[in-house]
Amino acid sequence: MHALVRDETGAKMSKSKGNVIDPLDMVEEHSADIIRFTLAYLAVQGRDIKLGEKNLDQFRNFTNKLYNATNYLQLNHDTFPDLKDIEIKTPLGRYMQSRLSIAVEKIRTAIESYKFDESAKTLYNFVWNEFCDWGIEYSKADRESIIELGAIFKETLKMVSPFMPFISDHLYHKLSGTTLEEGESLMVMNFPKDISRDVEAEKMFDIIEESITALRRAKVIIDMGNSKIDKAYIKLDNTDSINTQMAKPFIEKLAKVIEIEFVDV
Repeated sequence: MHALVRDETGAKMSKSKGNVIDPLDMVEEHSADIIRFTLAYLAVQGRDIKLGEKNLDQFRNFTNKLYNATNYLQLNHDTFPDLKDIEIKTPLGRYMQSRLSIAVEKIRTAIESYKFDESAKTLYNFVWNEFCDWGIEYSKADRESIIELGAIFKETLKMVSPFMPFISDHLYHKLSGTTLEEGESLMVMNFPKDISRDVEAEKMFDIIEESITALRRAKVIIDMGNSKIDKAYIKLDNTDSINTQMAKPFIEKLAKVIEIEFVDV
């Protein structure tokens, strides 16, 4: 039915060895959500699971990431609408919605194929690397997008729900300004599907991300990694492929450059 759960060294659990893990003790110490997500993430088909404190700590950090994203959003707005109830207009909003669309399709495909580890990994990567590490950082240069990011994050919590039902319900209702008692649980809501994708927005932010990464590396080389510099020049392969005026605030903010200038040569 599922992989054999072993201890962190790979040994089979045995009372005589004294390496048996009591699930109730684990829930008490780490929470049911963390244990559920850890087991799903490690449940590679055809392999046993080595379960230890290192794994559980990793996904405790993931729950912290979810809380931190919620707290950041609520520093700017108290409550957020559902994604279906708003029109996404800002460039950053369109980009993050497009990335969400890709994640939704990958996760749905993996779950339908019983590849729970792949679905958990895709979800982890989208939340940590795409939404938090890039989306939230980008929003510091575009405050108008934050209400849209809140709606996108609420939709993301619907994908978190099968793995972490308690924290996802709590954060969803926190962002909605409701309570579970007076509202509906994510467990009975429809799983996300058919979310609009914007390929042009993806291409544009791919160039923005590449520019930021290149500038950060260049600053490290000259021992100015975390310092703000006055000016930097960026040469694009094709200037028609990006709205430079739209891109400038994102690059300047995240690369810590006072002024960016795009050049042809």
